[in-house]
Amino acid sequence: KQWYQRRVAVGTFFFFAVSSSIMSWDWIMSIDTHWFSTLFGWYVFASFFVSALAMMNLIVLYLKSKGFLEKVNKSHIKDLAKFMFAFSIFWTYLWFSQFILIWYADIPEEVTYYMQRW
Repeated sequence: KQWYQRRVAVGTFFFFAVSSSIMSWDWIMSIDTHWFSTLFGWYVFASFFVSALAMMNLIVLYLKSKGFLEKVNKSHIKDLAKFMFAFSIFWTYLWFSQFILIWYADIPEEVTYYMQRW
């Protein structure tokens, strides 16, 4: 039974990664039709993943304070925090990579994305 749950979890993770990228291209990037990006799907997936890790950390801390997770110690919580920090750095790296590409190319269609948010 455990091997089946792991297969379903891995399949769900990859399905979420692909579907969140496609949804971000379709829904979010369609707001500004002149702007396009190949990194945007990865950027949205990384932001979803960081948000999920932050929520998981909050739930673990809450359940630990209520006494439900006795086997979780400070080392586990610290590892979760490091994992969240690593993915937030990855998220920042993707944003900065997109920014540098747009800044260096200086194409007016691409600059509009950052000019509206500046």
